[in-house]
Amino acid sequence: MRRVKSDQLGEIEVDDGAVVHFPEGIPGFESCHDFVLVDDEGFAPFHWLQSLDEGAIAFVVVDPAVIYPNYHVQLGPADIAAIHLADAKGALVRVILTISEDPEKTTANLQGPLLINVAENLGCQVLLTRSPYEPRYLVMQGLAAMGNAG
Repeated sequence: MRRVKSDQLGEIEVDDGAVVHFPEGIPGFESCHDFVLVDDEGFAPFHWLQSLDEGAIAFVVVDPAVIYPNYHVQLGPADIAAIHLADAKGALVRVILTISEDPEKTTANLQGPLLINVAENLGCQVLLTRSPYEPRYLVMQGLAAMGNAG
């Protein structure tokens, strides 16, 4: 266990086995390689992806299936190999949110999902250039649609 100071979450305890290594970093944050997914009961269905390299860097992430019906990631061999997956089904998929002061304007980057190989604690962000997904998908619209679908 180690203690990490997060600007967003305060001091948190991190189990070394929960650290996800992003060998290439995340685009725009290439100097940050080690992250941890932090659950907060009052924050569900959202999670924090906290950088262990820089306490000021933490992303709000969500399982895209929660906000977009039938979200599906089509991966190429290089994407799968980058985090040592046998196939795409072995990846934990999360998307990064851009939080707005007006919750109705909060967006999710469905075009750039994060993939995590949970077995090996390796992660990467992929760009789905030939997909129907938007880089600024309105989260509240998606939550409403999912609520109406169920």
